Amino acid sequence: MPFFQNNQRESKLDTLNYHAFLLRCWQETIPSAGMESSWRFSLIHFDGLQTEKGFASLEDLVEYVQAELTKLDYLVKRD
Repeated sequence: MPFFQNNQRESKLDTLNYHAFLLRCWQETIPSAGMESSWRFSLIHFDGLQTEKGFASLEDLVEYVQAELTKLDYLVKRD
């Protein structure tokens, strides 16, 4: 059975607690480091403000997303 049926999609989405992120990934070459390349990341959180943050490592990106979702989960549980 599909989650959304016919025109019920909007009413179901209104009751869901969800967050949307846009993730951009690209590889940068660092000339001073012997032409090594590193991945860089940009994340836009569509939270009404479209907050954008940049990250120099995948670990930093994952840490940020985990912290954001934990913070949002805490706020929802308080209401």
